[in-house]
Amino acid sequence: MNNIKNIFFDLDNTLWDFRKSSELALQETFNSFGLIAEFNNYIIFHKIYARHNQHMWAKYYNNAITRDELVISRFKATLKERAINEPELAEDMNRMYMDLCLKHTYLYPNTLETLKYLKQRNYNCHAISNGFGEVQMQKIELCGIREYLKTITCSEDVGICKPHKGIFKHALDKAGASKDSSIMIGDDLNTDIKGAHNFGLKAFHLSSSKSDINIASITELIDIL
Repeated sequence: MNNIKNIFFDLDNTLWDFRKSSELALQETFNSFGLIAEFNNYIIFHKIYARHNQHMWAKYYNNAITRDELVISRFKATLKERAINEPELAEDMNRMYMDLCLKHTYLYPNTLETLKYLKQRNYNCHAISNGFGEVQMQKIELCGIREYLKTITCSEDVGICKPHKGIFKHALDKAGASKDSSIMIGDDLNTDIKGAHNFGLKAFHLSSSKSDINIASITELIDIL
C-alpha cells in the first residue's frame, strides 16, 4: 500500500451517518404532518416508506425515473397505501424531510480526525457519491469536511451512478489520479466495492464482517496505509 496517494470515499453511510440523520428527519416529518391516524404508528409508516424508497432508488439507478420523480414518488406511494391521494402533501413532506436531513449533520466517530490525519500525511482524499449534487455539497459543507476533500464527484453531475465504471473513471480523471495510486472506501458491497473492482481499483468495504477487504471503521486506514 506504499504507493497509495489518493483515497476515494463514498459519502452516505461511510463518512456521513445517513441512516441516523434520515431516521430522525423522517420521524420528525411523520409527526409534523400528524399521520398517526392513517398509519397507526411511525414504525408502520417507516416500513412502507423504506420499501418504496428502495424501489424508487433502484429505478433511478437504471435511469427509469428522474431525481424529481424519485423524491416525490416515494412519499406519494407511501401515502397511497392509506388511500391518501394528495400530491401536494407528498411534495410538502419531501421538502420538510430533505431540509431536516441537512440539519442532522452526523459524521461517524473519528471521521473528522481521520481525514485531518490523512491530509497531514499528504494523502489526497476525494468523494464519489450517488447522491444529488446540490444536497451532497451542502452535507459536506455543514459537516465541516469540505477542506479535507480535494475533489467531489456526484452521480447526478456525471450522469451515471456507481457501480458503473464510468463514474470511477470520471472521478480519477478529475483528481488526476491513477488506479495504482488509488483506493476506494465504501459501505455498499455492490455499488462501491464491486464497482471499484470491476474498474480495476483497489477497495475496502466498510463492514463489521471479517474479510480481507473489510474494515470496521475508517480509522483502520491509518494502520493500513
